[in-house]
Amino acid sequence: MSILIVDDMPQERILLQHLLNKGGFTDVRLAASPAEAFDFLGMNASAPSTGVDLILMDFIMPGMDGIEACRRIKDRGYLRNIPIIMVTAVSDLSHLQLAFDAGVMDYIVKPVKKEELLARVRSLLRLKRQEDALRESEARYRAIVEDQTELICRFKPDGTLTFVNDACCRYYGRKHEELVGQSFMLFVPEHERSVVRKLIASLHTKRPVVSTEHRVVMPSGEIRWQRWTDRAIFNEFGELIELQSVGQDITERKELEEELARAQKLESIAVLAGGVAHDFNNILTVIIGNICLAQKLVEPGSDVSRRLKIIETAATQAGKLTRQLVDFSHNDRPAKQSRSIRELIHEAVAAALEGSLLECRFSAPNDLWPVDCDPEQIRRMATNLIVNAREASPPGGVIEVELTNERLLAGESPSIKEGDYVRISIRDYGAGIQEEHIPKIFDPYFSTKQRGAEKGMGLGLTIAYSIINKHGGYINVKSEPGQGATFQAYLPVSEMGEGG
Repeated sequence: MSILIVDDMPQERILLQHLLNKGGFTDVRLAASPAEAFDFLGMNASAPSTGVDLILMDFIMPGMDGIEACRRIKDRGYLRNIPIIMVTAVSDLSHLQLAFDAGVMDYIVKPVKKEELLARVRSLLRLKRQEDALRESEARYRAIVEDQTELICRFKPDGTLTFVNDACCRYYGRKHEELVGQSFMLFVPEHERSVVRKLIASLHTKRPVVSTEHRVVMPSGEIRWQRWTDRAIFNEFGELIELQSVGQDITERKELEEELARAQKLESIAVLAGGVAHDFNNILTVIIGNICLAQKLVEPGSDVSRRLKIIETAATQAGKLTRQLVDFSHNDRPAKQSRSIRELIHEAVAAALEGSLLECRFSAPNDLWPVDCDPEQIRRMATNLIVNAREASPPGGVIEVELTNERLLAGESPSIKEGDYVRISIRDYGAGIQEEHIPKIFDPYFSTKQRGAEKGMGLGLTIAYSIINKHGGYINVKSEPGQGATFQAYLPVSEMGEGG
C-alpha cells in the first residue's frame, strides 16, 4: 500500500516515514508542499493517474493550508476515494470541523505516537480495501445489468420506479431521470392495471416470484406486448418493500401466435364450411328442381306462380352463399404466373364499383414489379376488399386504391419475411373500426356493418385473407373510429421481377 506524506517541515516528514516503515509500510512518498503533492497525484497531468492509497496531510503550511489542499484533492473525481488523515498540533474543534467538511476522514494530534498512527492508518486502509471491493462488485453488477438487452427495473409496491437499466431507457426513449420516480403503471393500459396490481398484491414470502404478460402504451402511442418476471423483496418483518423485475418485448411472438391461431381457426372453419356447403347444396338442388316442376303445373302470372318465383329467387341467393362457402373451404394451391397485377386490380375496381356513386382514386407506377400469382384469385381478393370499402363508405364518398413497390426490412413485421413486395392499399373514409374489433376483422361472418342482403355478409374479408396467405403474402388493416380504414395486402415480387 502506498502512503503520501505532505508536510513542509523536513523533520516531520522523516519522522512519519520512519514510524510507518517500522510498522511495515515501505512504500512511503514525501511531498514538501500541496503543490508537490498535486504533482504526485497527477492533478497537473493531461492523463491523471495515481497509485496513492492514503494521505497524511499537515494542517498548517505556507501558501496553502492542509484544509484547502484536501478540498482540491477531493474535487477530483478519481481522487475522491483516497482517505486523508490530518496531522495537526491544533485541537480546536472548529478547525477540525472545517477539515472534516473538506473531506478529511481522521486526524492525529502532534506529537505523533507510533501506536496511534499505525492503528489509524491500518484502520483506514482496511476500510478503503473494503470500499474498493464493494465498488468493484457494484461496477461488475452494474455492467452486467446495463449490458443486458432485457429490461431491468426496481420499483416500490405502489409502482414507483427506483432503478431502470439502459435497456429500459432505450426502449422507452427516455433518460434515467425521466423514468425513476415515475410509476410504471403509466405505461400500462388503464383496463389492465387492476390485473397487474392484483398480481403484485399476491406476492408473499413463500411465493416471491410471479410472471405476467400485458400490453404497454409507448410514448409514441404504439401498443406493444411485454413479459415481466417480478421478484419481491421483503424486510425482516415479511413486509413487501420493493420488487425487482426483468422484462422483454414479446410483441413479435404475440403477433405470430395470433396469426397462427387465426390460420388454425380458419382451417377448422373451412373444413366445417365445406361439409355444410356440400349437404346444403344437395338440399337446394332438390328445392330448386321441385320449384321448376311446380311452376309447370300452375297458371303463369297466378299468385302461386309469383310465390314460387319468390322461393326460387331466395333459393338462388342461398346457392350463391353455398358457392361462397365452397370457395372458402377449397384449399386449392394458386395456379401462379409471373405478371403485373395492375390490370387485375383495375378490373376488380370496375366490377366492384359498377353502378355505385363512389369516386375511386386509382394510382399505380408504370414500373410496378411483377408478382407470381393466380390471376383469378387475386382479382377475387381485390374485388372483396373493394366491395368491403364500398359498403363502409358514405354515398358519394371516395375510395383510394394504390399499388406501390415496397422493400421490407427484417423486423418491420414479424408476420412477413424481408424482401421485395407489391403493396395493394385500399382506403375508405367510412366510420372506421373499433380497436377491439381489428383482431377479429378477418374472421368468418364477423362484421361491423349492418347485416342484410347488401352489407355485412361476412366472408369477403376471410376469403381475401386466405388468398393472400396462399400466395405467401400478408394483409393487415389500420383504422381509427371516424377516420375510415386502410387494408394493405403485400404480395411477394416474382423471382424474375425488377425488385432484386
